[in-house]
Amino acid sequence: MSLIKRALMCVLLVAIVGAGVSVATAWWGRSSQTDCRQPDGDYLAGCRLRAVADRVVIANWKRALLLRAIDRFSASLVKCPANTSAYISRGVAYCDVGEYDQAVADYDAYLRIYPDSADAIKNRGIAYEAQGKLGEALADYELFLRLIADAPGERRAWERATFAERVEALRADAGRIIPQQTQ
Repeated sequence: MSLIKRALMCVLLVAIVGAGVSVATAWWGRSSQTDCRQPDGDYLAGCRLRAVADRVVIANWKRALLLRAIDRFSASLVKCPANTSAYISRGVAYCDVGEYDQAVADYDAYLRIYPDSADAIKNRGIAYEAQGKLGEALADYELFLRLIADAPGERRAWERATFAERVEALRADAGRIIPQQTQ
């Protein structure tokens, strides 16, 4: 490196350090805040832990992995509270460990940002059903079915059939009839 380049680098470094870290990060084109559009390390670690937990058959190990995943998703949300993927992923992990109130809270947080998310509504319905809140589950399943009524694809066709059956089962569950909602 030439003497002029070295001198310029030193002057630039002194100027940056003297002006402070926020100026340095701005000069280099980086924000001092976490970019929520890119998954951070904590979120990715949580996803990996959840994926491993899905393959584990020993209940205690599975639960331990899911709790660690929840911690990673929570750490990601501390850095970036608008990381909607972390809300959904943590909600699923909470459901898997039986913490349905926390799962519903995460799905609600996601739905505040994306109110017409069919999958978040479906997941919240599953959590409600697991809690025995059949009326809430029924309402979410019916809304889910309306949202995916025209959605193409094998997955959505399977979900339409599966959740239509769940709606009918919930209406007749435990010998009591839940009135069908008018559209």
